[in-house]
Amino acid sequence: MPTFSIIVPAYNAEKTIRKCLDSLCAQTWPDFEVHMVENGSRDSTRAICQEYAGKDPRFLLHPCDVNTGPSGARNIGLDHARGTYIAFVDS
Repeated sequence: MPTFSIIVPAYNAEKTIRKCLDSLCAQTWPDFEVHMVENGSRDSTRAICQEYAGKDPRFLLHPCDVNTGPSGARNIGLDHARGTYIAFVDS
C-alpha cells in the first residue's frame, strides 16, 4: 500500500498536464501513486495521460467518457486511492 495517493483530475488540460505529471515524476519520495482522472476531454489530454501510465506503473489512468466536473473526478480518484494519505493536484 502506498503512503500517498495523488489524485489529478484533468479536463482539456493538454497545455499543462505534462508539466504537472513531470513534476510528480520528479518527486523524491518513493512510495506514492498517481490517479489521473481524465474527465471526458476533447483534446489530447487522455493520450498524454495514457503515455505516462504506460511508462510509470505508479501512474494510473481512470478515463471518463463524460465530464463529471472537478468534484466528480476527485471522487473517482478517491474510489481508487489506496494510500494512507490523499493529495489533490490540479492539472
